[in-house]
Amino acid sequence: MSERRRGEKDEKNHDEKGGEGVEEKWRRDPFSAIFFGLVVVLLGVFLFLGLQGIIEWDKWWAYFLLGIGCIFILDVLIRYLLPAYRRPIFGRVLIGLILIAIGGSNIGGIQDWWPIIVIVVGLAVLIYGVLRARRPFG
Repeated sequence: MSERRRGEKDEKNHDEKGGEGVEEKWRRDPFSAIFFGLVVVLLGVFLFLGLQGIIEWDKWWAYFLLGIGCIFILDVLIRYLLPAYRRPIFGRVLIGLILIAIGGSNIGGIQDWWPIIVIVVGLAVLIYGVLRARRPFG
């Protein structure tokens, strides 16, 4: 009985301080768990493909980075379309585009494609600036 009371007291104190438990965060934002699961599945798929010789073993990580970048962009699009789960998206878009550029440039040959990474970062910052300029102040 004392264990139960102590647990209830800890939960009450935790709620009074304004914090949330991990379970509450997952329940409130199921997309975090979904996208983490997608990343783990993606890792397994590319490790398997590399071991089977379907993709080059020394480049599985480039495919993985490309896939994670796509998952980040997918996350942004879904959160943008569902207002209940919206979050600030600039960081996720930037990270997604950088990962796509790094993965794609390593798959295609980095000596020819590395400037694309710089272009992608510049475009992301430019788009962010334009979107912020369109917001009303106040």
